[in-house]
Amino acid sequence: MRIIMVEISVIITAYNRKDFYMEAIKSVLNQTLPNDKYEIIFVSNFRDAEEFCKKERIKFIYSNELYMGRQVIDGIKVAKGRIISFLDDDDMFERNKLEEVYENFKDKNLSVYRDRIRYFFNGKIIYKKEFEEKIDPLLITKKDGENYVRMFKRNKFGYHSNSTFSILKELLLNKIEYLYKMIIAVDLLYFTIGFAYKNPIYYDNKNLTLYRLSYSSSMRTLDSIENFIKNSFYRSYNYCLDHLTVYSMLDDEIKSVYKYEVSLSKVRHKFLSKKPMSECKATISDYLRVLKNSHIGSHKGLVFASLLPFNLRLRFIKKVYEKQRSALEALLHNYSI
Repeated sequence: MRIIMVEISVIITAYNRKDFYMEAIKSVLNQTLPNDKYEIIFVSNFRDAEEFCKKERIKFIYSNELYMGRQVIDGIKVAKGRIISFLDDDDMFERNKLEEVYENFKDKNLSVYRDRIRYFFNGKIIYKKEFEEKIDPLLITKKDGENYVRMFKRNKFGYHSNSTFSILKELLLNKIEYLYKMIIAVDLLYFTIGFAYKNPIYYDNKNLTLYRLSYSSSMRTLDSIENFIKNSFYRSYNYCLDHLTVYSMLDDEIKSVYKYEVSLSKVRHKFLSKKPMSECKATISDYLRVLKNSHIGSHKGLVFASLLPFNLRLRFIKKVYEKQRSALEALLHNYSI
């Protein structure tokens, strides 16, 4: 009797959104890696895909958890693979994604693997120059503050999302109390969790994940200025709480680097909020830290704008909305197949 050894468990999470999840599932079914080496787990708060999952031998898990981290945990509970790969319901994998994951974990004894994204919209790839340029992959074999800072520079390795990460299940189980607290920005935890483990982290230069662009997603709302203002308060608050959770997980060496991200999230929450929540109130130290150490672009303007009365801040918030919407529209109108 043949013993099937599942190496990778792909967890696809979907909460309320029903437009694209079948494309996500089919992209995982259509992999070059032999199908006996991986399994698919679909975690959702709706049952529309349940019959399809049964036919395709996909594990269907009903989860009504609001926190994204808890949805992921519901998937991990039934996962057989030693490696967990993540996929959001509106993203897709390239056909060779899991083969690359499998080979890299086997050859390099990794704790975390992260590939790069390609944007796509309406089924067409959007080529963004800085994400297509040839760069060297980065293998971090020890806690290295310099390389850790480099990972925050998006123009070097491209935007990361939940769907770009594959992580040892053992590592996720060891940090499950932190995963349980993550609300919306689970990729922040994936991004840092490898530094709490002995095995190397590998940031690949291959574009293996298709990231869907839209005017409304879990991380932004650009369909109207009214929705942008309304949702930005809650989003910035939850994002700040997720940063605080990640910060509490790190050791002192990495905390010294990550402290900037926490301060920036508090300043951003203040900028977008009429009345900031107590856990995320920015202090003088937070303002000074952002002013002094802005290693992701310039946030000096954000600091000064956040100190203005809210009725004056609204003008700047509208400008942020217009800038982000214009940037998205520029991408959407300059795509190629």
